[in-house]
Amino acid sequence: MDQNKTILSKYNNKRCLICGLLTVVASCVTSASASDVGYSAGQSKRPTLLVNIVVEGLDGQYLGLLRDSFDHNGFGRLMSSAAYADDIDYGSVSNSVAAAAMLQTGTGASVHGIPAELVYDATTGRLADIFTDESVMGNFTQLPVSPKAINVSTLSDEIRIDGAGVAKVAAFAPNHGLALILAGHAGNTAAWIDAKSGKWATTTWYQETPKEISSRNYNNPLSARLDTIRWVPTSKTLQLPWLPDSKSKYPFTYTYPAKDVERGEAFKYSPLVNTEITDVAIEYLTSLVDTQGKGVNVLNVGYQLSPYPYARTADARAEIADAYIRLDADLSRLFKAADAASAGGDKVIMLSGIPATAPYRRDDEQWRIPWGKFSPLKAMGLLNMYLMAVHGNGEWVKGYNDCQFYLNRQLIKDKNLDIADLRNEAASFLAQMSGVVKAETLEEALRKDIAGNINTTYAGDVLITVNPGWEIEPATGRGGKARGNGGIERAASVQMPFYIIAPELGNIKLGAAIDARAVAPSVCRLLRIRSPGGASSSPVF
Repeated sequence: MDQNKTILSKYNNKRCLICGLLTVVASCVTSASASDVGYSAGQSKRPTLLVNIVVEGLDGQYLGLLRDSFDHNGFGRLMSSAAYADDIDYGSVSNSVAAAAMLQTGTGASVHGIPAELVYDATTGRLADIFTDESVMGNFTQLPVSPKAINVSTLSDEIRIDGAGVAKVAAFAPNHGLALILAGHAGNTAAWIDAKSGKWATTTWYQETPKEISSRNYNNPLSARLDTIRWVPTSKTLQLPWLPDSKSKYPFTYTYPAKDVERGEAFKYSPLVNTEITDVAIEYLTSLVDTQGKGVNVLNVGYQLSPYPYARTADARAEIADAYIRLDADLSRLFKAADAASAGGDKVIMLSGIPATAPYRRDDEQWRIPWGKFSPLKAMGLLNMYLMAVHGNGEWVKGYNDCQFYLNRQLIKDKNLDIADLRNEAASFLAQMSGVVKAETLEEALRKDIAGNINTTYAGDVLITVNPGWEIEPATGRGGKARGNGGIERAASVQMPFYIIAPELGNIKLGAAIDARAVAPSVCRLLRIRSPGGASSSPVF
């Protein structure tokens, strides 16, 4: 009996020793995990405000060039206080809407469903707005649009879900596509400027129309102010030492008179639109004070730095520089308002560059830079004639959009032909045309699409690359239009920086480039919430 007690006592002691060791190991693992995440117990509370800024056309080269002209609380604050990456890698994405969707969802267009704002509709053979939703109505606009086309949850959605709908999420941007993506499905509101009416617009998809929007539209509408607005360079711009003397002696001036039918669109490409957006965003921030401590409030802001397509000369350096200097001042005002709105609580401020939407312009003839014109309509006609000669009469080429050619899949099926063979034939023919650097089939493009940016629902059968410096003519008619009003192709890489200011992060370099798909899960980690449903990349901080 005594022997049994001795054996049992030794067994219990050994078991206690093992349990103790396991507890120590578990404690070490927990500590390491908390250290990796960057917010162990005792550190700052969860942020109560996220200011998420995306800037179309942001170019890191201009940020470096204009660094000495920036205010210490605007771009200067980001450069001195934020964690940053020199560039955001979007893979093959070349438009602002798809890039923004990638940032907000953490995945590519093959999953999130938004390859561009305008997509080819195979049913009608025309271009269609991917956000069109006939089940809703527009407020202060005739556009019935919603975020319904986004196939997965977004960063804004996850924040709203985490806060059980108590915290506020709003988005303000120049265009509806960017505003809808930023607000997500569950946001309180998304607002943009309607180019036709000159008013701030929303959609009935969202339950709220901010009083800041309604008040402006009724009491001080942009449409009534456009006649009095002039864009001239700031004094800082005129003093830039690297601008040609002619830019200082003969400064640019742009006005937006009522007789100009395109004045609304022109204004939205000017930096003055950023000031309008900032004014509304600051008013909205002020209204968030009452909801402090009830979740993470989110202010999403879209800004415009794309090359001004209405510039009077191809050399628009003065306009671009002035746009950066003006945005710097707007950021300074916005950051001060964010500081006031988050008093007593932590906040996260992040700014991401996304591709420019405006087309480039051809250099002046005097520089004798080689160029040419590529006509999508002529290419469609020639390709159709070739396929008819080989396979018989019929409309073999149905449409074109953004360097993508769409074949008549129903006709190919009726003729009992293989679609892959037709794509190869079309690609081989298009590759021989003047101005075409390469033409590849959808299958070839998909094999190279590591980031999943190609959505097969809207992708063309043949994708081409046009020679840099060549002008793509507007494609009108049944195939719709290409790249807005056409434009000059450029292959030069543009660095689109990423900045984030957060309690757990200092002024550190996150890397030369950050994967766009990693942004959403990284921010979610800082906010202690789950990542969007389609996000598969690991957080980088």
